[in-house]
Amino acid sequence: MRTREQSIRHFENSMDMLRAVLNGGVYVDVAKTFGVSRSTVEQRIKTLARRLLTQGAVPGVGPQVVPFVNRLRQHRHALLRALDEMATVPDVQADVITPQMIDERRIQQAVQSIRYRSAHPDRDVALFYLILATGVLPLEVARLRVRDYLTEEGAVRSQSAFRAQTPTGTHERVAYFTNEALNSAMAAYLATRRRRGHGVGGATAYRGLDPDSALFLDSQGAAFRVSLRAQGHRSHWRCPAIHQVFKTLFIHADWKGMSAGDVRHWLLNRLISLGATTDQITQVMGVRHRKAWARFATAPRSVEAIAGRVV
Repeated sequence: MRTREQSIRHFENSMDMLRAVLNGGVYVDVAKTFGVSRSTVEQRIKTLARRLLTQGAVPGVGPQVVPFVNRLRQHRHALLRALDEMATVPDVQADVITPQMIDERRIQQAVQSIRYRSAHPDRDVALFYLILATGVLPLEVARLRVRDYLTEEGAVRSQSAFRAQTPTGTHERVAYFTNEALNSAMAAYLATRRRRGHGVGGATAYRGLDPDSALFLDSQGAAFRVSLRAQGHRSHWRCPAIHQVFKTLFIHADWKGMSAGDVRHWLLNRLISLGATTDQITQVMGVRHRKAWARFATAPRSVEAIAGRVV
């Protein structure tokens, strides 16, 4: 683990490497100057450039240009200015994100990072917005079907149900699909699914998808497998693959330390700030014990309107 001083020196060196490359230096020469390998220079300057572009250093230019040095040099002056304007040098390691730190700017940065880093950007951006807008948990995602989200006519259901199955039965909570950012991301993902022939149906109903197919598919276009595991006298449902997708998603987003449970914590406080009532919070979060919400004021808005403003 680096000390604070070591992290600062490491970051300052990365800034100097990026300046050198932007000013025309080639990786081999820059590597000799700093006494590191060529691949180290490439990795460090691209990491820093991606960070600057994700933070809006060059308006209208995203991190998709990072792999191409010539394209970075086209924005040389803006990137150099962004480096010079850094008031403090942050640690190289990502900060741990807490629910209280999530805001609109951080969400947009996360979406840009996911879209750039993920091997399945349309799916993962849609899933990211689903987590934020509904507080969905991994097993709930694995159990969602196309018909839970779409009507036969292809319209988005304003509300549906998340099924949380246990060895003793199945419990449901209402899910509200009224958020514009979520539905826009879902439209892109479902269009990609249909184009690739993953879980398609035989007609135009349900946007050409099989209504009984899983809403979110793995990298091979198959449903995430949920199985029942016995452990002593107890048993529980598990889906390691979907848990790994969630873990990777937060890594792609640069949300270090974040989990689905932490997002539910953020969503709860977001609903409170929007004026949700005790009953509305219970509906959206699927919380059975309502005494915790007794102190919250009554809201004049409908739960559909509140769910639509979360993200």
